[in-house]
Amino acid sequence: MIRFHRHARTELNAAKSWYRFQSADAAFRLACDIDLALESVVSSPEACDLVDDDFRRIHLRKFPYHIIFKVTRPGDFLVLAVAHDRRRPDYWRRRVRA
Repeated sequence: MIRFHRHARTELNAAKSWYRFQSADAAFRLACDIDLALESVVSSPEACDLVDDDFRRIHLRKFPYHIIFKVTRPGDFLVLAVAHDRRRPDYWRRRVRA
C-alpha cells in the first residue's frame, strides 16, 4: 500500500494542475510517468536511490520530479515528497519529524 504525506499529496496535485494547464496531453504523460515510478517503488524499492538510512528516491523518467519515500514495512510505503528537481533540495526532511 502506498500512503502520501499530506504535503506530498498537495505537491502531486499541484504538479498535475500545472501540467493540465499546459495541455491535456502533458498532464496525461505526467500521470503515466508517476504511475510508472510508483509501480517501480512497489516492485523493487531497493533499486531506488538511497537518500539516507530510511529514505529512498526515484526520479520520474520524463519530467523534472522525483518521489521521496520510506518503506514503513514490507509492501507498505510512505511518500514524503513529490519534489521538483530544481527546487529546494532536502526541504522534505522537516516532514520526517511531523
